[in-house]
Amino acid sequence: MHSFSGAGMLVHDVMQHPVYTTTADTPLLSALQLMRQQDVRHLPVMAGGEIIGMVSIRNIVKARLTELETDQTALRNYIAGTT
Repeated sequence: MHSFSGAGMLVHDVMQHPVYTTTADTPLLSALQLMRQQDVRHLPVMAGGEIIGMVSIRNIVKARLTELETDQTALRNYIAGTT
């Protein structure tokens, strides 16, 4: 079995190019669609030509789960007649 040491390799040898980016005002589902289309898990978030953050599929899934949990609670309260 061969092991991977990475010796002699540079980041340039394995990096993805081009870099796909997004902006802070991009809808989450649009960013997720871009990630899926380009087979990437992270997108740099740009503003004014500078990176201001990163967004990942995990960030988007976590936000969606929180949203669903909030909706679920609201529906349960509605059905129970409480607010």
